[in-house]
Parts: sequence; structure tokens; C-alpha cells
Amino acid sequence: MGLSIQAIGGYGEVGRNCTAVKVDDEVFLLDLGLHMENYTRLQDDEDGFQPLLTKKLLIKEGAAPDITMLDPVKDRVKGIIISHAHLDHVGAVPFMANSFPCDVHGTPFTIAVAKRLVAEGHKEMRNSLVAHRFREVFPLSDKVRAEFIEVTHSTPQTAAVALHTPYGVVLYLNDFKLDDTPTMGGVTDLDRLRQLKPRALIIDTLYGNVAAHTGSERAAKALLERALLSPHVKGKRVLVSSFASHIARLHALVRIAQKMRRKVMFVGRSMAKYLEAAHEVGLSDVIDDCDVVRYSSKARKALSRVADPDQYLFVVTGGMGEPNAVLSRIVDESYIPLRRGDIVAFSNRVIPVPSIIRARERLEKRLEGKGLVLLKDLHVSGHGAGADMQLMLDELGPTFVVPVHSEEPQRRAFKERALRSGIPENRILMLSNGEEALL
Repeated sequence: MGLSIQAIGGYGEVGRNCTAVKVDDEVFLLDLGLHMENYTRLQDDEDGFQPLLTKKLLIKEGAAPDITMLDPVKDRVKGIIISHAHLDHVGAVPFMANSFPCDVHGTPFTIAVAKRLVAEGHKEMRNSLVAHRFREVFPLSDKVRAEFIEVTHSTPQTAAVALHTPYGVVLYLNDFKLDDTPTMGGVTDLDRLRQLKPRALIIDTLYGNVAAHTGSERAAKALLERALLSPHVKGKRVLVSSFASHIARLHALVRIAQKMRRKVMFVGRSMAKYLEAAHEVGLSDVIDDCDVVRYSSKARKALSRVADPDQYLFVVTGGMGEPNAVLSRIVDESYIPLRRGDIVAFSNRVIPVPSIIRARERLEKRLEGKGLVLLKDLHVSGHGAGADMQLMLDELGPTFVVPVHSEEPQRRAFKERALRSGIPENRILMLSNGEEALL
């Protein structure tokens, strides 16, 4: 029966990541994520999951991987292994993990976030949520073991997942970057990755068509300091849009706010969820020194009391232009009495998907129409680009490569890179969702 990889979600698209690795008669799932754009359309607001959201509806609307294709083998799934705490990798766990008779594995921060997702979705799970350290090799069955290997990314304790099988190692590197000077956590553990000599490398190719190396998080911190510590900011209300899961970035904003002599107010359920998870596992204590407004339904009252523009630095979600996220609601519903010349800083870059690019453009037009000053691209990506992918190909020497988490232009660019690196075309597996390849 051998070793095979089946694409369940995230192949030829950005989001709803899920890969099935089949080893003889056993199955192992890598990630259970959401398609964020499609998922957002199903939500009423930022205050929590809709109670009517179901596995069937999420699959029908393309918001989650179609795990029904695994129905014939669902009782043979021996483990669900989550690479990190972004919702496009872990967000479907509350809705779908119950379909399989196995545990869910992740690093401590990822598991802390997963527990909160389950609780806020009012879900009951028969699966145990199990946390593991980096380089800990743990059994999933009598024949397969798993291991988390540290990689840098834009949320803490992101891991490459190594499945040790009788047929060789399947290495799941989705997502990653190479940052020699991260502001939180360690560097990508290239020493351990080199030792694996993977049979197959499943690799994040979101920026496969960008030739350069992705810069360090320290560069993003410097961009924010230069923008927010400018004397022109004095007397202005300042909103910063950031990903709630980017704990290192949130740390940087708290430190910058202290230099501005402002207090940070984090606004939104997502901000609270990730900060609380980081606090629980000992990664962060900034939540103790900041104000957190969890629910958008309470935001208007809390924010309307803020009269002094120099009192707070507001940190919110919604930089992708999501209509129901906090940034859009603050602007459209006047939660904060914004004036012409006040500042909205984007500490995130638009995910390179046409529909998301258009949503961000619409948001910017609304903000500019209110006379607000926009500071853009105060950000460095958490995803490796072409030069980083090249290093992984050169250093790891995989027999097969499988691009994931990208649309066709990025996948094609990666394929050309892999061909130039000497990997035969028949060993570059350009899978589409539902397809399976025998290794």
C-alpha cells in the first residue's frame, strides 16, 4: 500500500489547509484550517461563532476543507497534527476534529488557541488536545511518529511537522520564514531540518513568485517606531491594524506606545483570545498592562469615553478589509470620534489574493474619504519568499516537493524554481484538492 499524500484543502488556493498522509492502512491529517474570506462571509459579527455554523455548511460554502472525501477511511485516522495557531490552519478543528477517532496535536500555544476556539464555538469534542515541545518525537501509531521542529513565522511556536514513516520522512513546512533576528522565539531549526532528508517536502509557496528573501521582524519593528514616534503623531488619534495572532508585533506596539506615553487598547475578541493564550503558556504578559475590549458590542461605550487623542494607541483587527472586523466597524459606526488628520496605520500586508486586495482597496477609500491619514506597509511578512524556498530545496534535498497554500501563479513560479534546482518534473507534485499521489 505504501506512502501517499492526498490534497484535502489549500492546494491551488490560500486557506483551508488540510493534507492527508496515508501510510499503508493508516491516515494522518496535517492541519484543519478555514478559508478566511469564505468563513468571514458566514459570520454576523466579530463577537463569536454563529451558532448555526456546521461542518456541512462550512464545506458547502468553501470555508473549510472537504473532509467528506475521507469518509471511507475516517476510522483509520490516527492523528490530527496542527502546525500553528493561524485560523487557516487550526480554525476548523472545533467543527471537524470530532469526525475522526484520534487526538489533536500541537505546540503549547497552538493548543491553547485551539481550546479557546472550541470553547467560544460551544463545541463538545471527543478528541484530546495534546501539547508537545519542539524536537519531541511522539508516537501516532505503532509505525508512525511525529515531531515538531521550530520555524519562524508570524505567530508563536509555529512548527514544521515531520512524520517519521517506514518509507521515509514527510516534512510539512506550511508556513515558515527564515529570520535570523526574530523578536520572539528562536530561529528556524535548520540543523534539525537538514538531518531529516525528507522523502517529501510539502512547502508553503504563498510568495513563490517573489524572488527575494523575506526580511526580519526587527525591520517591521523599526518601521513602526519610525512612523509612530514621529512628532507629527502628537495630538492625533492613532489606530494600528495588526493580526491578532502576531504576538511579537503586539509586543512591539506596546513598547512603542510606552515611548509615546500612551496606553494600548486592544479591541476585539480575536485580540483577547490570542493574548490570553500567550499569557497562559508563558509567552507574554502584556495583557496585564493594557486595556482589552473583547466584544464589538461593548466597544462603542468604551471607546466613546476616550476624549484625549494622546491617551491611547488603539490596536485592532481588520486590515484585510473584512466588512465585519473591528477596523471597519470603528470607522463606519463611529465608535471613536475620529477627526480629519487622525491616523490609521496598517501593520499588515494584503494577502495576495484578488478578492482580498479589492476588499482592502475599498476600505482604504472609505478611510481616505473621512480625511484620515493612512500609513501603509509597516510590516514584514511571516512567509518565506523565493530565496527562502530555494534555500530549503538546497539544504533539505527532498525527493518529492509539493507546493501548498498558494494560487496558481505562485505555484507555477515555485515549480520553475524547483526544476532549475534539478528536481525532476515528475517529482514536483502539483496537486489539486482531492488528488492523491503515491510516493
